[in-house]
Amino acid sequence: YPVPFGSGETLVYTVAWLKIEGGEMTLRTVRETSGDGVPVYRMTLTASSNDYVSKFFPVRDLYETWVDARDFQPLRFEKHAKEGRYATDEVEEFDLARRIGSWRDDRTPLPERVQDIISSFYFLSAQPPVVGHAVRVDLFSRGKLYRLTAHVPEQGRVEAEPGLFQAVNVTPQPPATA
Repeated sequence: YPVPFGSGETLVYTVAWLKIEGGEMTLRTVRETSGDGVPVYRMTLTASSNDYVSKFFPVRDLYETWVDARDFQPLRFEKHAKEGRYATDEVEEFDLARRIGSWRDDRTPLPERVQDIISSFYFLSAQPPVVGHAVRVDLFSRGKLYRLTAHVPEQGRVEAEPGLFQAVNVTPQPPATA
């Protein structure tokens, strides 16, 4: 399945609020083989607050997903989050053969194509943006199925520090629960 990244790709973002830097978010991708021989992509998102913000609201998040490299659908998603006094550990599992998503004790029927929180961003970026059209993603999260839609109203140019780039405007629509 075509993917919009190379194995070992790392993206690092500065997280800011009102122009005040608060921390860093990193996305990493690695090509692996599962224990039963399935080729997978492991995608990891980490987020952490910097020293200043950590004094009053420490953030240490780790999100990981394992996606079947053959069709780019998730097999397992884990969330380990510590944000202020809040802490959670969650696991979602995807039985793609039976089309069942699991979270805690919930079992949810899955559509033909489904993504999780992390893989949905990569899936969207792999779709060719066509002005005037929309891309739909069915996302499974915390026992529920959400239908996400992103419209592509226009394309143009964007100026950034390294130079001028061709870009498309992608406008997300509020999610609908399936």
